[in-house]
Amino acid sequence: MPSQTPKIRITYREAEGHRTVAVTGAHGGLTPTGHIQASLYHERVKKPESVVRDQESGDETVEGGMSDVVLLERIVEFSVLLRADIARSLGKWLVDQADLIEEKKIEGHSNAETARNE
Repeated sequence: MPSQTPKIRITYREAEGHRTVAVTGAHGGLTPTGHIQASLYHERVKKPESVVRDQESGDETVEGGMSDVVLLERIVEFSVLLRADIARSLGKWLVDQADLIEEKKIEGHSNAETARNE
């Protein structure tokens, strides 16, 4: 009698506090325990802490004389610790998804819809 490989049903549920966030980059590296640590962030132009408004002209000036410098802020949404095999698997999946988008195999879906449906 041939042996059968047991089947496993895998279900998904969202953890309490689950949220979807935009990610524009990552920062991290190897940990002393051999994991890959990645802090995922999104970037935005930093809002000034305050401005001074001239009541006559209505002009506003950023306090501190930094109005000619664009301040970019990276908001770290969360960090992940990955084993090397998981990082490779995740990396392959991400590249495969990017290829699908670039090849336009997924018609009529935005990037966010594609990510949610996987």
